[in-house]
Amino acid sequence: MIYIAATNEGEVTRIHYQPFDEKNGLGKTKEELEKEGFFVDFLPNPEYPEGKDPFLKVDQVTKTLYYEYRDRPLTENEELAFLKKKNEELEAKFKTASEKYDALDKEATPLSELKELRIAKLKEECSAAIYEGFTSGQYKFGFNERDQENFTQRMLTIVAGAVGPFDWKTKNAGVVSLIKEEFVTAINDAEAHKIAKQKKYWALEAQILAAETNAEIDAVTW
Repeated sequence: MIYIAATNEGEVTRIHYQPFDEKNGLGKTKEELEKEGFFVDFLPNPEYPEGKDPFLKVDQVTKTLYYEYRDRPLTENEELAFLKKKNEELEAKFKTASEKYDALDKEATPLSELKELRIAKLKEECSAAIYEGFTSGQYKFGFNERDQENFTQRMLTIVAGAVGPFDWKTKNAGVVSLIKEEFVTAINDAEAHKIAKQKKYWALEAQILAAETNAEIDAVTW
């Protein structure tokens, strides 16, 4: 039997594994010891969560032993492991969908998960293709989000009656002056460019969703 003594608050103050041993025992009878504590057959096994220490306590009503886990400073190795984990979480958070997909084990990843991540990468590829810009006449125009906002705003002024010419920055000729008709043509070409990329995305997305193997998914390219 194991002898346990504790404070009224349940803090274990003594654990003795041989209370009645002639040489190492406590020199008291069972009845005498039970006035100050109690006996158990075994101690519960503690857990060791990171950054916490187990403290053995007792419920004084039921004489049930349990552990209270209290915070402690991290060891050097625990702190390094914690920082490494946080760094990995941050890297994963800021990885692009393409980076996440490219880092996968394509053969081991479940089919449904691979589809989801390939479609996420496909969305990035579609956006990148749209943002790359389009050609209208002799000019190459940028078409990122800011460019699209600027085109929309300029088109609103045209609808409101603006006749131009309009100065506009191109990717191949710097700032050029466009008459109203040229600008409207550029807007129409921009719309056609965006729709073409979206249609390509839809077709490839359907191909991914219909795939029955990981190899079929991975074979899909923009």
